Amino acid sequence: MCAACGGSGLGLPSQEGLLVWGASIDDFALAFRKIKRQVSVFFHLALIVVSLLTLAGFVWRLARLDRIAVALTLNFWTAGYPEVTFFWLGVFLDCYIIFRLVEYSRDVRLLPNWGKTKAQLSAYDKGASERQTHRFDVSPYYSDDAWETIGHAYTLAKNLKRSEVTPIHLFAAAIASNTGAVFMTRLGLPFDTLKDPLANIVHAASAGSSASVSLSRDVKRALVMAYADARLEQRKHVSTIEIFLQTFGSEPKLQDLLDSLGYPSDHVVHVAEWIRLQDKLREDHERFVALAMHKPATAMNRAMTARQTPLLDRFSEDLTLSARNGYLQPLIGRDREMAELLRAIESGRRSVVLVGEPGTGKTAIVEGLARRMVEEDIPPQLFDRRLVSINLPQLIAAGDPGLAAERLFAILEEVSLSGNIILVLHGVESLAGGTSQGPLDLAESLSTELDKGYFVAIGTTTPHAYTQYIERRSLGAKLTRVNIDEMGHDESIRVCMAKSGGIEYQNKVFFSFASIEKAVTLAGRYLHDRALPEKALDVLREASVLARKARGERTFVTAEDVASIVHDKSHIPVEAVGADESQKLLNLEGELHKRVIGQEAAVTVIAQAMRRARAELREGKRPIANFLFLGPTGVGKTELSKSLASVYFGSDQSMVRMDMSEYQDASSIHRAIGAPGDTRGGLLTEAVRQNPFTILLLDEIEKAHPDILNLFLQVMDDGRLTDGVGRTIDFTNVVLIATSNAGTQFIQDEVRKGTDMERVKTALMERELKGIFRPEFLNRFDAIIVFKPLTQDDVSQIAWLMINKIGERLGEKGMKFRAEDSAVEQLATLGFDPLFGARPLRRVIQERVDNQLADLILRKAVQRRDTIVLQADLTLRVETAPPLA
Repeated sequence: MCAACGGSGLGLPSQEGLLVWGASIDDFALAFRKIKRQVSVFFHLALIVVSLLTLAGFVWRLARLDRIAVALTLNFWTAGYPEVTFFWLGVFLDCYIIFRLVEYSRDVRLLPNWGKTKAQLSAYDKGASERQTHRFDVSPYYSDDAWETIGHAYTLAKNLKRSEVTPIHLFAAAIASNTGAVFMTRLGLPFDTLKDPLANIVHAASAGSSASVSLSRDVKRALVMAYADARLEQRKHVSTIEIFLQTFGSEPKLQDLLDSLGYPSDHVVHVAEWIRLQDKLREDHERFVALAMHKPATAMNRAMTARQTPLLDRFSEDLTLSARNGYLQPLIGRDREMAELLRAIESGRRSVVLVGEPGTGKTAIVEGLARRMVEEDIPPQLFDRRLVSINLPQLIAAGDPGLAAERLFAILEEVSLSGNIILVLHGVESLAGGTSQGPLDLAESLSTELDKGYFVAIGTTTPHAYTQYIERRSLGAKLTRVNIDEMGHDESIRVCMAKSGGIEYQNKVFFSFASIEKAVTLAGRYLHDRALPEKALDVLREASVLARKARGERTFVTAEDVASIVHDKSHIPVEAVGADESQKLLNLEGELHKRVIGQEAAVTVIAQAMRRARAELREGKRPIANFLFLGPTGVGKTELSKSLASVYFGSDQSMVRMDMSEYQDASSIHRAIGAPGDTRGGLLTEAVRQNPFTILLLDEIEKAHPDILNLFLQVMDDGRLTDGVGRTIDFTNVVLIATSNAGTQFIQDEVRKGTDMERVKTALMERELKGIFRPEFLNRFDAIIVFKPLTQDDVSQIAWLMINKIGERLGEKGMKFRAEDSAVEQLATLGFDPLFGARPLRRVIQERVDNQLADLILRKAVQRRDTIVLQADLTLRVETAPPLA
């Protein structure tokens, strides 16, 4: 027997000592625990009944002896009447019942670090070295529901005639508990789906049989680790969800089972963490309410030295009072930023500015500080203080703007006299509005007052505003900068899980984990106007409204609801691929060939890229695809781009087209991305920012200045570009197509010789394009496609396409159009030119067909329902429609 672990078989070193599982698990122990709990419940019910009887006896005696009026006198309570004895006995029993319920009604102990401030934890941890060799039994810290789970695992192993309780038995018991039901609901896993596969694993978990059942070493390790996990998360007790996490994490069979059902391990862990987070928030709320009762409910501090602040109260909100009354939500995560904020205040520089993009959680950090001030888990410099947020726009705009400085000085005078106020200045850049007077004076005034050190200020601003209005001014030197970066994926999921309860309550719906994970993923990838986690929360709020209106209350918000909201906001198809869209993608080559004749290689490459993008098999940090189309004019380079825009993006106009011949000098870079400080942005960046899912067509790319081409190196490699305003524009949902006529003569000569197109492309890359494009630019393209010159047959097919378009236009006017085969062939012959592709054909059709049609229509020689026939000699004949019957 191990002396250190006391025979438990396993110990884990910790701050409390050597963690062991000391409780025995057998029929007698479980039955005794159950009976003890039932006796405790019966005993307290009996006490309550006796207490009620004594009070009832007191009232009955008063009514029967007609002493109700006498009971209001002092003599009644001192004369020794029996009914007074009944009354005091009832009061004593009530007090005893409350005492028992608070202290002795449960056997579960609180975890050692629950509810302690950081100072208390630091003092507790100082004695950790002395406790290292002590045996610490973790079993008393398990909640009643956790004990029920352990008991069910023991019963399961016993019924299966196993000699040991294994982690698989423990997992099965956890999944069958109330907590397990909530888990499967949030995960979206039907129990019937899991039941049979889990039963197979449970039955195969161990072999042999025994009359006695004991806890295996792996189970004891899981139970001890569950305690350590709960302590790390500052839980009140060890609950079933900690058991679930430890057994799932230690058993690869369970992980493989859920993964095979379509639920990856990280999703399972996230859902379990979600349940634990909700439980912990409830525990923390109970603790916070108890601590808030000790916080003064007025502006007065405990030393009674504070003063009233009527002007400040007019333009501000007392955040500590709001926190005390339960109006502010707890802060999730941001431990590093909060520690940095408090460290800056403690260091002596005192005042701080939180710098982060909108939506990163600057306000949440300030509100989290207010809650910590209510709990008094703060440095001494913040003890017994008020956190007051000033409404700066109201302060500046109220009354005469010229008197804004006087109002600020009057408020700071009140802050100075009160002595217990910390100011919060959201949007502190509004004090330094960039003018030579007015708001700028407020920034300088605040900077001067901060130098005097009689108050602490916490400002918030964005990186752009900080750089432009604060950093290089005296105010910037007085404020310690704390960067609030955008949250990562997992942190954002945790915040959304924590705040989902309020959204569910407001809209009477429920979130599945898939909806939360989808909101964070899609918002982070496609919505760029705000930062995580706020933009994901916005998506969840709208998705909850959508789900409630579509399916009624008490429905689940699904991942498809979230995808629909993101689609509406970004115009990017992010929903699951439906049957119609799937068919369109699979047949994309045929759809493109309805407008583009020949050029099979180019059409195939484009279609494959779109299928990869829609199946989410591409790199997420680059555009959907980067293509360079080379070839003579008129062979279909631009037409293929228009065809893709029409077929997949909705219309020919769903593209950003830039004629690169307009960007031949270096100064035109400002036209593309905007001049520094110009809030209008540039033509390129604004077009993509407003429509991120589009085709970017760069016509005649070889004519652009080299500095312009350098811009697209970053676009093609990183999928982003910073405009003149400082905004990062996302290009990851763009199909970038650059066209060029470079090497046209070489291509035409080699095609006449019958040279293979791959050899033509290789020669172009190695010789013809070297003097035009830099190698690093060409290497950024996913594919460089050489378009072949059109043949006579190609031009004939294009002629039919153009004639059919004429028929469609006339059909809109109520007229019919028909062309004879020989007429179309003659048009194709007249319009065929190997050097210029299909462009001469368009001119021929305009001269020989469109001009005649215009004359007919203007002379009113053709009416609705008439048929116009293009004859072999390229003249038009009108077939008059018969009169209506």
